[in-house]
Amino acid sequence: MLVLVAVVSIGIMRSFGKDTIYSTYDNINESMIVAGDPGGCWVASELFGGWYEPKTVAARYYVNNMAPLWFKDLYLAHGEKFAQTLHKHPMLKPLVRPLFEHFAEQGAKLIEKTS
Repeated sequence: MLVLVAVVSIGIMRSFGKDTIYSTYDNINESMIVAGDPGGCWVASELFGGWYEPKTVAARYYVNNMAPLWFKDLYLAHGEKFAQTLHKHPMLKPLVRPLFEHFAEQGAKLIEKTS
């Protein structure tokens, strides 16, 4: 299901001719994680190389604060297992990475605004 969402999002981004420009993530760190935050970002952690990587933190912030509720619920229910699948089958990562790069970019923008 998440792969389908990623593929559709890639198509939408390409159809609008959007070249993703990634902002710097220097000001994002593990302190941005709210204590007791119910959300996780297992897929971002798998894609970006760790739980406290700045892009993972930014993507987690996006999923918990900006993503549609249906996506957040779906992600919380299946994200951890999907991350395990990505770990076992790394050739799937390029299909999902653009979606989570977008989440990280949007999360970073929100963090910058609230800092």
